[in-house]
Amino acid sequence: MSVIERTEQTGTDPPEAEVLIKEARRRQRLRWLSIVVAATLLAIAGVALGAHLSSSARKLSASPHTHEGSGRPSCNRNQLRVGGLGAIANLGTGIMTIRITNTSRSACSLKGWPTLVFVSPSGSVLATNVSHNGGPGVGFQRPTRVTLGPGTTPSAGFVVLSRDFPAENFTCQNVSVIRVSLPSVAGVFDETGFRQIMEYHLCDPGHPVIISAIVKSSALSGFAPPNLP
Repeated sequence: MSVIERTEQTGTDPPEAEVLIKEARRRQRLRWLSIVVAATLLAIAGVALGAHLSSSARKLSASPHTHEGSGRPSCNRNQLRVGGLGAIANLGTGIMTIRITNTSRSACSLKGWPTLVFVSPSGSVLATNVSHNGGPGVGFQRPTRVTLGPGTTPSAGFVVLSRDFPAENFTCQNVSVIRVSLPSVAGVFDETGFRQIMEYHLCDPGHPVIISAIVKSSALSGFAPPNLP
């Protein structure tokens, strides 16, 4: 009788090894579930971070670039008109002034020296030896940032000095076109008005030219007055 009772007890209670196996499998399922949940959360966080960075980058690229201390964005090509020329000769020195007008509705700023290309009536580019100091006035000192307010009147410009028919020099070349590149502004200004300055010349070997920095239009007073179109 006692043998039968032991046999029935053995058949109803699971072995200890089976209990341990079931517990191990349960824990393993919990671990895998935890891993899947963590991976899903990381993926969601990554997508959210990527969207935030992309949005920030678009905002930065869409906003105008503002220079420290100026409070004004840099001018772009579509905002500006380069023209309003003045050219005179004084004791063998050619003096030319070129004005810059902000034709947009928003103020912008410029800083630095313009780059000029001089073209002869035959269409050839004249070699020049350019410097930026040696002339009078603030334009021939260290450049400062100039704000151009919107309007139809030139608010900035620069001065170009060169030799003009010095004594016993008959090798001067006429300038029919001047192409202007402004600092940090993409594109070249090649206005029709530049083709009307047939009385401007470059003389001496290498054509030494002194180009001022961009200054406020008030700083051009005393130089060649502009012939506004």
